[in-house]
Amino acid sequence: LDLSDNNLSSTIPPQLGRLGEDLNILDISMNKLSGQIPSDLSQLQGASVNLNGNTKLLNPAPLDLCFFPNFDLKDVSTICPHERNALKQFYDSANGGEWAKNKNWADPHVSHCDWHGITCNGSNKTIKIELSSNGLSGTLSKSIGDLSSIKEVDLGDNAIKGSIMPEIGRLYNIERLRLNHNFFVGQVPSDVGNLV
Repeated sequence: LDLSDNNLSSTIPPQLGRLGEDLNILDISMNKLSGQIPSDLSQLQGASVNLNGNTKLLNPAPLDLCFFPNFDLKDVSTICPHERNALKQFYDSANGGEWAKNKNWADPHVSHCDWHGITCNGSNKTIKIELSSNGLSGTLSKSIGDLSSIKEVDLGDNAIKGSIMPEIGRLYNIERLRLNHNFFVGQVPSDVGNLV
């Protein structure tokens, strides 16, 4: 479905998401569309979704859409903030749907700065994760290493399993790291020595 460069205005109809598996391309780029990108577009698994050139669309895009390999705006940091994507991977890996408190983590449009346990600075960079005693399980995602501005991580007193990822050694700004009282196995990666 190619409706690009047609001077279309108003909001994106959520019904476009119902076109489903039969749709290979949804191209509504270079129009005058505005408002929130409907989360229904996340139902277009496998399709190319092209929205560029619609400068009045509200940020951020639906979280699931940001993981589409053929979403033309997935690498635009205002549309799909890299840290939000990294935190979503962390959430999925640690069984976030089962946490005691996970307010806003599953909301497709809410900024990661408004998710339970996340604190951001004025530039919307994650500086703190405080999720101790919150029922985290599963494993620790290597995406945590992508949170380059983080100063404090407290994941203590949970049930996280597996190994501590070496990517945690990329948290060069860390001042406090608390992972105790989980079920980690193996040795602490030598990369953690980079944090001293």
